[in-house]
Amino acid sequence: MKYGLRFDQKNKGYLNECDEIIIPYNRKFDELRLIADYPYKQFVIEIPYFVDDVDWKRLDNFNKMCQNRLVVEISDIDDVSLCKQYGLKFFYGFPSSTFEELNALKALGVSYFKVAAPLFFQLPEVKKLGVPIRMTANKSRWNDIIPTGMFGTWIRPEDVNLYEDYIDTIDFFSSTPEQESALYRIYVHEKEWPGLLNQIIFDINCPGVNNRFLNSEITERRINCGQSCQKNGNCQLCRRSFHLANREFLKQYTSEIDKF
Repeated sequence: MKYGLRFDQKNKGYLNECDEIIIPYNRKFDELRLIADYPYKQFVIEIPYFVDDVDWKRLDNFNKMCQNRLVVEISDIDDVSLCKQYGLKFFYGFPSSTFEELNALKALGVSYFKVAAPLFFQLPEVKKLGVPIRMTANKSRWNDIIPTGMFGTWIRPEDVNLYEDYIDTIDFFSSTPEQESALYRIYVHEKEWPGLLNQIIFDINCPGVNNRFLNSEITERRINCGQSCQKNGNCQLCRRSFHLANREFLKQYTSEIDKF
């Protein structure tokens, strides 16, 4: 598994360890310094949707200086033509939820796929399209319509190895460099989390679920379950597992049993 960290990460040891360095375009950065400090890293430039004054020539020069190790994350599909004009590798920053979208992106020549549900639950089929997949491990929901991320695209530290055959690169959703550093340590070095799941999966909205009580059987199922719980409701493995890992639920359940 490859890992990406943001360029302003204060833990330089982790920046030296990781595989790619992520740079928001709307932040000040020194490409010469980055290339000098990290001569073998891949660099990912994130271009937010609201940025419309991109200096494409600068990105072209950056790419040439780092020997074609620059990848651009675009938020506007119209930027595809500019990436191609300057010979820049690129991928679309918004996760796709249908195979129709993936096939269209593949035809455009993207270097990576980002996937949302239900494609996240059909990874063996997505892999057959032959485009590397990248995921934000600790982000569960991609819009606010969905009330809970229980059935979302989260990846636990304990289960990263189960995704090795399908996912190429993982990055993290975080508010601060310190938070990102902690997540990197948990996912890459410790490979486990003994606390509540919503402490590392920030938008899962399932308070009280103790990660220690969740079994990797869930992930083995989720990799290719097709998110059947949302189609026909036949599978309730995630819901049952979350309930059993929730101390408050167990207290309520046992108190009800004791009444008999």
